[in-house]
Amino acid sequence: MLSLRTRLFIIISVFVLLVLGISIALLISRKQKDGETTTPTSTVNIIGTEQIQNFNNSQTPIREVPAGTPIKPATSEEAEKNTVKNLARIFLERYGSYSTDSNYDNIRDLQSLSTPNLWMTLQTRIGRPQTGDYAGSLARVYTSEVKEWSKDISKVSVRLTQDTEKNGEAAEVRYDSDVTLKKINGEWLVDAFTWVKQ
Repeated sequence: MLSLRTRLFIIISVFVLLVLGISIALLISRKQKDGETTTPTSTVNIIGTEQIQNFNNSQTPIREVPAGTPIKPATSEEAEKNTVKNLARIFLERYGSYSTDSNYDNIRDLQSLSTPNLWMTLQTRIGRPQTGDYAGSLARVYTSEVKEWSKDISKVSVRLTQDTEKNGEAAEVRYDSDVTLKKINGEWLVDAFTWVKQ
C-alpha cells in the first residue's frame, strides 16, 4: 500500500496536470475563435495632402486596410503620368543639387533625361572646376502635379526647396517650376523647365 505522502503527491500531480491541460485547451480554442471572428489586416502607409505640405514632418499616418481589399491597378495613362511626375522630380532634384567638389556632375547627370535641344542649352552651364570655399545645395521636391497631358507632351507643375550652404552659412529657398516633357521614340524626356523663386 502507498504511503500517505505518495498518495498526496500523486493527487497533487494529477490536479496540476488537469489544470494545465484545461488552460492549454482554452488558449487554443480562444485563438481559433479569434481567428474566425476578426479580419486579418495589413498595414499600408497612406499619405494625404496635409502630409505632403508638411513634408519634413517625420510622422507618417498609418491606416489599417483589411487584407484582401481589391487594389485597382493603374491604367496605362495613370502609369505614364506617374512616370512623367517622377522624371520631373528626379530632373529638378539633380539640377538643383550641386557642390563645388562635384565639378558640374549634377548637370552631366541630366543628359540622359533631356531632349537633345535642352541638353545643348544645359551643357553650356558646365564651366571650369570651381575653386575657393565650399558651396553646395540639396534640392528636394515636395509636390508635383500633371497640369497638361497628351500622348506626346506633358507639363508638370513642381514645388521644391533648395537647402544651400555657402561660406559656412545655410539657407533654404523655395521654388516653383514648370517642367515640359516630350515623348521621343517611346521615352519621356525633359524638354524645358522654369526655375522661379516663390
